[in-house]
Amino acid sequence: MVATTGLEYLGQSVQILDWLVQTSGLIGGLSGAQAALLSATLPMTETVRTALPEWLQSPQAIGMLMAAVAAVMYAGFAMLSYRQRRRQRLLEDMVKQRTQELEEKSQQLAEALAAAKRASRTDRLTGLANRRAVEEGLPADVLIVDRRFAERPYPADSDFTMFVLDIDHFKAVNDQYGHAVGDRILEQFSTILKDVFRASDIIARWGGEEFLVVSRFTDRANAAEIAERLRHCIETHDFVIADGETTRCTASIGYASYPFDPDFAHPLTWECTIGIADCALYAAKKTSRNAWVGLSAGSPGTPLTKADIIRDTSALIARGALRAETSIADDKDLIW
Repeated sequence: MVATTGLEYLGQSVQILDWLVQTSGLIGGLSGAQAALLSATLPMTETVRTALPEWLQSPQAIGMLMAAVAAVMYAGFAMLSYRQRRRQRLLEDMVKQRTQELEEKSQQLAEALAAAKRASRTDRLTGLANRRAVEEGLPADVLIVDRRFAERPYPADSDFTMFVLDIDHFKAVNDQYGHAVGDRILEQFSTILKDVFRASDIIARWGGEEFLVVSRFTDRANAAEIAERLRHCIETHDFVIADGETTRCTASIGYASYPFDPDFAHPLTWECTIGIADCALYAAKKTSRNAWVGLSAGSPGTPLTKADIIRDTSALIARGALRAETSIADDKDLIW
């Protein structure tokens, strides 16, 4: 009875092992000795049920055989588990490597986009900001200024003074020396601007030989002093045009501060303020050159538009609604 029960257990065990081998391809994953043992054992499935040698029918022998079968099964499953873990590690390494590559590509793309954005906002010749950089960046600063001027009394050093300047007779320089020399002068001109103004100010090539400087968070009362310092630095600078050869240049400067009238509830926009500074620039250029002219609000609370200022400049100055400052001698009337 014991032997019969042992044989039944052995038969069941071998049948289970046979099924596992058939369904999982275990023999292919085992060593040669393990495969040989299973191959020799499996054909016994049918004969085990009829007869075995008496010495193999003892409980001890059957137990040893079952233990051997279990050991083979364990070794097979261990091998499969090892292969699965190894495959998992390989997949994880591949994913990690691919993720790192994607992160590097993403970083390179971000740097390329940042470089393209900087290039689109930078003048290629002088390295200064261009008109686009001013138009995109200045509105955020203007909001800060507007909030400051909403307070009463408004804080000191809250003005934005717009300086627009143009190199005098620059066409003649290009005609006489060529455009390569003209470009060299523009580069040196940008260096002077960087020396005169602060790093926190916005310095831009506005177009051609015209430049814009936004002196940020300053006092408009100092604008005339800054304009004179700039005019003098340009006038006394030796512009290098060739090896050992230099020339002198001058510039005309116009300025106005934002908000144009701090006491008026609806100030002119920053774009209008630059337009007023440009109007002052052309007065300096028409009247004298190598000079500066500044415009500011006169009588408090007088509503002015950019069109009024440009069209009726002289009349507005005469009645005190507009005030002009200039380096041009008093005995010479400004030409607007």
